Amino acid sequence: MPSSASNHNFFRLQPQLLPPPTSRYLIVYFLLLSLNYLVNAINDVEFQVIDGRKQFIVRLDCKSCTCRVWDLDEIPCAHALAVLRGLRPVGNHANWKSIGIENNILPPTFKRRAGRPRKQRILSIGEKKSHSRCSHCHRAGHNRRNCKFPPFLQ
Repeated sequence: MPSSASNHNFFRLQPQLLPPPTSRYLIVYFLLLSLNYLVNAINDVEFQVIDGRKQFIVRLDCKSCTCRVWDLDEIPCAHALAVLRGLRPVGNHANWKSIGIENNILPPTFKRRAGRPRKQRILSIGEKKSHSRCSHCHRAGHNRRNCKFPPFLQ
């Protein structure tokens, strides 16, 4: 069983993929708060968020909000999460270009593998392997040259 010291070193060397638990709880709390906010777009990167009687400006390019929580704690505030929740980077599917018949997508080009080719082809499912028969004794598994059985009489 590994010692607690080795476990400590293992977890210490792992990259920090998730924020600490307190930050995660804070983000969930801010996300719940952001459900009641009204978001208006000023331009592509600036948004106005109305929080009851107060108004805040969120700038996505600078990662800042006028409430200054995002600037100071470096955790997106509830206003920023309200903006981010409404963003659709792919866009509406009604605005997508349709692909016509003239824009056929070709299969990838086949590249020959390096090395000697396979000796036998790969059999498909249900296909049985053909066995060679001896022309001398008519038994399977060998040929006339290696035959040790008496000849087949009709």
